[in-house]
Amino acid sequence: FAIKNVALIKDNNTSSNSFLLQLLKSPIFSHYIYQKNAGGTQKFLGLSVIRNFTFLVPKLNEQVKIANLFNSLDETITLHQNKLNKLKQLKQGLLQQMFI
Repeated sequence: FAIKNVALIKDNNTSSNSFLLQLLKSPIFSHYIYQKNAGGTQKFLGLSVIRNFTFLVPKLNEQVKIANLFNSLDETITLHQNKLNKLKQLKQGLLQQMFI
């Protein structure tokens, strides 16, 4: 591909995709990116910086359990966020009706 801004993660079937996704969404990885990004206006990471990111990986069965737990938490957060948004809309509608 002619896309320069893409990094491909290769695995030797030792990591769960869900676990890797949760790792990439984690504050640890975000902090690493924040510390290592370069450039002025347009920030970037060099491939060598991405290659040098190291992390501990538990056994595959533990990875699956960890990923499932965090996926479940993400789903629960999303459901509650949607409920909160609906309640905010209801509140806004009721406040508007109060002052008509």
